[in-house]
Amino acid sequence: RGARMIGSQIAKLRRENGMRQAELAKLIHISPSAVGIYEQGRRTPSLDIVVRLMQVFGVTADFLLANTTTANHTY
Repeated sequence: RGARMIGSQIAKLRRENGMRQAELAKLIHISPSAVGIYEQGRRTPSLDIVVRLMQVFGVTADFLLANTTTANHTY
């Protein structure tokens, strides 16, 4: 369940920022297929990847991990 929750947040943020999976992958230094795997909830990203996602999107870990409704835009 947790992997799906963070995956849906990643996909939502990526779409809201007008990015393709390949663009996000390049920014966080992973493969485009890994982005897809995370978004589908098949794997949970490592803490290192979560930190990179927080930096790219300007959101908190709580927003990514707990699926809160507001992004606090601090990290």
